[in-house]
Amino acid sequence: MKPSFGFTGSAPLAFTDRVVTDSAKQTLELDELELLLEALYRFCDYDLRQYGRRSLLRLIHNVLAEHGLQHISELIPLVAHDQAFRRSVIDRLTVSYSVMFRDPELFKRLKDDVLLYLQSFPRLSIWIAGCAEGEEVYSLAILLSEAGLLERTQLYATDISPKALESARSGVLKRAFDDEVAERYRASGGNKELRDYFSGVDGQLRIDKAILQRIAFERHDLVQQPNHVSAHLILCRNVFIYFDHVLKNRVLDKLGDALMPGGFLAIGVEENISLCNAYNRFDILSRKAGLFRKKLGY
Repeated sequence: MKPSFGFTGSAPLAFTDRVVTDSAKQTLELDELELLLEALYRFCDYDLRQYGRRSLLRLIHNVLAEHGLQHISELIPLVAHDQAFRRSVIDRLTVSYSVMFRDPELFKRLKDDVLLYLQSFPRLSIWIAGCAEGEEVYSLAILLSEAGLLERTQLYATDISPKALESARSGVLKRAFDDEVAERYRASGGNKELRDYFSGVDGQLRIDKAILQRIAFERHDLVQQPNHVSAHLILCRNVFIYFDHVLKNRVLDKLGDALMPGGFLAIGVEENISLCNAYNRFDILSRKAGLFRKKLGY
């Protein structure tokens, strides 16, 4: 049963007025965080209750500083009564960060090994789970185009954040090209000029329509919603860092279910899934690149 908070007005919960010692401050903050997560679940239907506490606290402290608040509990009545504020908090806690061709070693392995293998399939299905603002799926689509595979590939890009998906669907880059982006593209095995895939729109760069139309953007909650694709390749990068161990295992199992036998999984290069029960469903192709392959028979 979801808890009843009993809010009246916009005053913070009374227990934040208690005088606490430094040793108790962290415990009190974690208690407040649990209440905030329950409030977000009750009023927004976003279940962040098994997200890693360290990552959540860092993001929530940013929200407190932005609004001049001192206690996490002060956010709870705002979440309950202010729809716009509720939406802004969810956006801050769920929008992840992406850049073009982040971690070139992974993209190089995808180009040289994975895409070479996938050429044998007449149709391809690829899922980018947690696509953020789209720059990772654009990067992969460019490599698919250069490999001659884009026309027979359906790319599914999903995220929990409607704000991130709106940005991704537009095809407009949030960050301008620089030498570092061009170098990451070349290190990823790109063999053309990266700018050739974009056109200028109102002073911004937009990915070519021929690429954008191959991508289906959909809202999807990895925690609460079932899989809706069967994929040859899944990219779920820098998502596991937000989950506790229980949720990591559940999500890894779901991704394994969504992969075809012998399919490929890419996670963030700094993420660790080795303690998950579902880890034995995969072979390691490159720990450094965060690249795995689902074992046959699993």
